[in-house]
Amino acid sequence: LLGLLTRRTVAANEPVFWIGDHGDTLYVVERGQVAVTAPDVRGEHVLLNTLGPGGLFGELSLLDGGPRSATVRAITECSLFELQRDAFH
Repeated sequence: LLGLLTRRTVAANEPVFWIGDHGDTLYVVERGQVAVTAPDVRGEHVLLNTLGPGGLFGELSLLDGGPRSATVRAITECSLFELQRDAFH
């Protein structure tokens, strides 16, 4: 599995992806922290989760290839492992 992963660095306060983006990648946090948010009925982003090393996100889009169901943004500089859908299959 490790041979299928690629490493990505994301600067603090930068998005990893936005809600509604096309998705085909699962991410595992190697270093740093990310915030997972989604808009409420008023359109304000609500914090759903904070993930640190070992946390994973993006699994729904990895499995179904659908649009992202939340926004993920780096809280601190992050190192992420990525698993692309094609490599997964």
